[in-house]
Amino acid sequence: MLSKMAFNKIHKSNRSYQFTWMNSLLGWGHPGTKSSPGQLRIIYLYRYISLLITSFSYIIGEPKSPFFYKAGVVVSLCIAAKVITGLYIKYHENHGIIKRIILAETFGITLLLIPTGGLNSSYIWYALNPVLVAACFLRPAFYWANLVFYMFAATFITYVFYDQFVEISTLVQDYYQSLLVFILITLAVRLLSGFMQKLDKQAQELALQKEQLMKANHSLEKANETINEELEHIMSLYQTVEAFTSQDNLEGFMRVFADCASRLTKNRLSFFWIAPFDNKSSSIAVSSVAQPDMAQELSELINSKWVKLKKLKKAAKICTAKGDFCIVPVSSYASNYGIMGLELKDTDPEEFIRKYERQLTFLSDMSAVIMERFRLEEVSNHLIVAQEQNRIANEIHDNVSHRLFGIVCAAHMVASNWETNSRDEVEKQLLLIRDSANTAMKELRSSIYRLSPKKRGENVLEASLKSYLKNISKLNSIDIDFSMNGSGENLSHYLKKTIYRIVCEATGNAVRHGRCSKIDIDLCIQSGFVKLFVRDNGRGFDIGNKKQSGLGINNMETLVEAFCGKFELKSQEGYGTEIQVIIPVEPRVK
Repeated sequence: MLSKMAFNKIHKSNRSYQFTWMNSLLGWGHPGTKSSPGQLRIIYLYRYISLLITSFSYIIGEPKSPFFYKAGVVVSLCIAAKVITGLYIKYHENHGIIKRIILAETFGITLLLIPTGGLNSSYIWYALNPVLVAACFLRPAFYWANLVFYMFAATFITYVFYDQFVEISTLVQDYYQSLLVFILITLAVRLLSGFMQKLDKQAQELALQKEQLMKANHSLEKANETINEELEHIMSLYQTVEAFTSQDNLEGFMRVFADCASRLTKNRLSFFWIAPFDNKSSSIAVSSVAQPDMAQELSELINSKWVKLKKLKKAAKICTAKGDFCIVPVSSYASNYGIMGLELKDTDPEEFIRKYERQLTFLSDMSAVIMERFRLEEVSNHLIVAQEQNRIANEIHDNVSHRLFGIVCAAHMVASNWETNSRDEVEKQLLLIRDSANTAMKELRSSIYRLSPKKRGENVLEASLKSYLKNISKLNSIDIDFSMNGSGENLSHYLKKTIYRIVCEATGNAVRHGRCSKIDIDLCIQSGFVKLFVRDNGRGFDIGNKKQSGLGINNMETLVEAFCGKFELKSQEGYGTEIQVIIPVEPRVK
């Protein structure tokens, strides 16, 4: 059905075009057309070229007249041509004035034929100028009537002044070819004029389409820039979430989200304020563009207004001595965690909130999820510690405590019966007390060893890494050489977890993207720092090409930067990749 309708539409369009072309050729159905620069140029050139040729022919040809007389006619005609051409150009859009000018010029040229020879005049072709102007700009009836008048007048002048002894029919037969040429030239000019009008119309439509396409392209470019910015922010947030799943760094988390909000609004001042919780005071992080004293002033202001601000459900405006801010609540269904704010510098608050409310809400929701995870981890850690404390207490109570109680009772008995018991009985009871004390000590040592891998001589980090690397080596049929110097037991839990994740990320990239067959891993743990080297013989890549630098590398950089470490990447296409990481043992929050 749709294709049939489209066919009919195209068929009608083609028929319409055919009729339009025929009308253009014959001069029918054109209610007066608007001139174009191309038409004006053609008229201008034809007028002066025809004037030059006909004037030259008139001076050297018939009729025989004095030179000065002919020169006067030519000069007068040149002046008239200059004036009339100027009038045509000036009033080419006013059809009423154009008609008057054409009639005046036609009448004048007709009179010019009297002294110059009638149909034999050299200016007979110059006389087509007003007819051509009419054919280009006016209705068909006008220019055809003008042509008929001119041919009739020229024939009449020739008959009256030059061939009065010849019959009219004979005169027409003698000059019919010239008259036919007039008609054909008029048709050709009309066709050319219609063609040029169509070209001008198409050029205008193309120019309009170009302008629309340029606007659409500009809109698409802006939309693409916005999308790319959004993707960069999402990638940055993803890296942030990935980084903070490996460490309990609340201040670093706040700072990263504040910087992300600042980038989202083109380097505006932003802050992230966390409310007091569980006997902990409030804290605030500001973006890197903030002044040093801004954090303290904002924190004091929000603390004083927190009772009202914690009831916020959407974006709002807050005024401070340093300026106005757009704030959004960081909250979940169960808790109010804090506030995120952005500076309203030289911006209409309502327009700013309308423009960035969705992005800010997204940031606050994501930060609320991470805050919820922090709180859940704290609760989980407390529960784990409480459970372990209960287990240790029960174990000591059931074993060591009973034996110690028995030792105390036995010692009391020995002290009470010291004078009545013999030396052998006292020595026997003391030996029993000693054996009970040794047993209690062994049981206590056993409990301690079960709690501490260090006491058992185990290296948990090394064992975990070896287990992971063994599995990835078997699954992907690659050779992995792992060496570790130093003990990782003195490292913090979060630093161990970070090292483990970096090794996993680096080896995973080497296998998935590098298509390597061998990986060398060196881990060196010293008193002041940790060094990690990961090398592979894979395909490598161009470090300068950001498209080849995926999330894995960015995640590793984020993890290292969270501990104020140094991350260095070396790679070249066809020569593998090398990663070097140096992390201080005692991290400082940046």
